[in-house]
Amino acid sequence: LSPQSSAAEIVAHLRAIGSEQNRLGMLRYGIKIDRALGISHGMQRQIARKIKRNHERAFELWDTGIVEAQFIASVTADPKRFSAEDARRWAASFDSWDIVDGVSDLFVDTDAWKELIAEFAADEREFVRRTAFAMMAWSVVHRKQEPGATFLSFLPIIETHANDSRNFVKNAVNWALRSIGK
Repeated sequence: LSPQSSAAEIVAHLRAIGSEQNRLGMLRYGIKIDRALGISHGMQRQIARKIKRNHERAFELWDTGIVEAQFIASVTADPKRFSAEDARRWAASFDSWDIVDGVSDLFVDTDAWKELIAEFAADEREFVRRTAFAMMAWSVVHRKQEPGATFLSFLPIIETHANDSRNFVKNAVNWALRSIGK
């Protein structure tokens, strides 16, 4: 693989290195595996580093529906060119905490990150709502130049959704609160 590799070549490589044993192991962590090939995040990051940023190809990878290709898409998309509408479209397909937590990393680096947090928190869909809180947690890490008041402004949103009974939301609310408190 190289920066010139096509989405089809990357997907063919992913299919070749996928592991059924890893795929089944993902179940232990509550990760949906119907769209997964069983490739570790470490290996996915190595592939992303090797193929480098390519915004157009990232969308081709996303559209395959393969979880690992989608994670690699999120690492190789250009956050400066990634729109709020792009984030909404990707978030609409979220079906597992694993992809949410990986892709939220990209969303926080976009210009629309604060707008998306508020919008996604208000969304009733479980994994879209989780995205808001994963973004809060990642923003503390990625947005070091942001004034503390920005992060404190998330506290009312956290309070509003602290009683969401869905585990994947509840865990992300806790993650966001702990990250802001550090």
